[in-house]
Amino acid sequence: MTDLQKTVVDLDPVDIFSNGKDDRVDLGIPEIELDEIIGRGGAGVVYRGRQPYLKRDVAVKVLNPDTLDPNAGSHFNERFQREAQILANLVHPNIVSCYQAGLTSTQQPYIAMEFIDGPTLDDYIKAEGHISVALALQITLNICEALKYAYSKKIIHRDIKAENILLKPDASGLSDEFHYIPKLADLGIARSTEMNLEENITVAGMVVGTPGSMAPEQFYSPEKVGFPADIYGLGCVLYQMLTARKPFSGNKLADIVTRKLDQNYPQPSSINSQVEPPLQQLLGRMLAPDIEDRPSSYQDLIAQIENLLKTPNKVAKKSFPTGYYLLAMVVIVSVAGYGYWSNTPPLQEQPDSPIVEAQKPDETRQVSAPEAPLPTVDTPPKLQDIKRALVFSQPPTSLISKDFAAPLADWQDAGGNASWITEDEGLGVNGIGSGSKAYKVLPGVWQLRGSIALLTQESKEAGIALFMPSGKKLTYSLKQLGKIYLSITLVGADGELTSIAFKPLQTGLQTQQRFSLTFAEGLLQFQAGDDFIGALELGEQIDHFALFVEQSTASFRGLELFTKETGQRTAQ
Repeated sequence: MTDLQKTVVDLDPVDIFSNGKDDRVDLGIPEIELDEIIGRGGAGVVYRGRQPYLKRDVAVKVLNPDTLDPNAGSHFNERFQREAQILANLVHPNIVSCYQAGLTSTQQPYIAMEFIDGPTLDDYIKAEGHISVALALQITLNICEALKYAYSKKIIHRDIKAENILLKPDASGLSDEFHYIPKLADLGIARSTEMNLEENITVAGMVVGTPGSMAPEQFYSPEKVGFPADIYGLGCVLYQMLTARKPFSGNKLADIVTRKLDQNYPQPSSINSQVEPPLQQLLGRMLAPDIEDRPSSYQDLIAQIENLLKTPNKVAKKSFPTGYYLLAMVVIVSVAGYGYWSNTPPLQEQPDSPIVEAQKPDETRQVSAPEAPLPTVDTPPKLQDIKRALVFSQPPTSLISKDFAAPLADWQDAGGNASWITEDEGLGVNGIGSGSKAYKVLPGVWQLRGSIALLTQESKEAGIALFMPSGKKLTYSLKQLGKIYLSITLVGADGELTSIAFKPLQTGLQTQQRFSLTFAEGLLQFQAGDDFIGALELGEQIDHFALFVEQSTASFRGLELFTKETGQRTAQ
């Protein structure tokens, strides 16, 4: 056994593959059927699995606690559960999702993750050679955004390398030539910044990671390992993408560490003439042996990468489909025609007529739905400065379950293939991808409250869709078109789109935007945060609504439904 093998624990080198069905076993994992082994490592085995109920493939890593922490004793399962809970809360388009974790019937810890049916970045580089500067920077930016998000959740990866970046096949991808989305994987040795070194499962006095991409401090001061170590590993990945070789390699640990401390590696421009001085300088900072010489934060690194991407002729920026531009033009032209946001002063909320005035039963005012159909609105709809005060005396119905496996238990799939995952310990739900979830039939008088946030730069739109018996659909949503806009649109039964309102918001990503939608007697009232937006005469009832995401990762929080039935659940 070499010095390197004695010192370093590499938890998930998926380098042994088997397609034989003889590897199939039943380990007693709830609701998961295991198929063949797709990888082995010092920490255990990775299986391809299937969740029959959800009709979803998963990758299941079954861990061997003895190889991870020989001194763990009876505390291992408790600490494993704590780390699994942390990892399960990481929801990002560039991080492999953790679906489930627990103990097998033989008391082996396991983690069920998103199955990526594509190569690793390392495989791709070996097959294709070095990657163009533009694409290498874009991949680096994606993974940097993932690391920034993980760090905001107090997670440090500690083993960033090309083998741990999976490429998910995607029709659009990052460019016309690269039809993949990069996903950061193998958070098995990730450490929470809230845990002491001794509390972490994978430490046990050992150096953890892969020598070629580990930051120098991981060798001599594991207790000092923080986000700069992940920036260092990402620098090693960027170097490999630009040159098709790793900056540091060898069979002796001492030689690798010495070269890292001396910053002794071939300059990438000597291997790839497309690497210009600004990029080489950034790479030098990422691979600096001293922590204080590296980028000071993920945002700092992101800004530097984005500046390089803005350099002319460096990036063939991915364009939106023509239809998307046409939709944007329809919205812009419609807004210009109505001029609600650009030419009209903001509508002020009247302090003596709040939407919800009281919570006392004896103050409840009954508001009845109309007995006869309301007249059809033939002219283009416009927001009006009309408010109808309503009072709901009982607590509202919470629309998001705290059940991790079924956050939208009372909702129904309404199209698309979006994933809906519990967010922030049951406070909300994250929608990822494109799709919608519909709620039950609504009564004649109701109010819906909550908040929405777009979470990533790639997110396009997310919001609430309201459906009418005539086939019309009204959407209240956040759109990202350079900046974030509040959008209210109406799609007629014939599919024609009309923009009702389009307002730029003074906010950024990950900021929760509170909203309130109130309906009674055919009048739909909109409120954004503390601002009354206006009201719309619909001319008909609304029979149900849905959450939707469109090419987005979005958060919906605190969804509550007030009804005329004093907070009781609406009938099917």
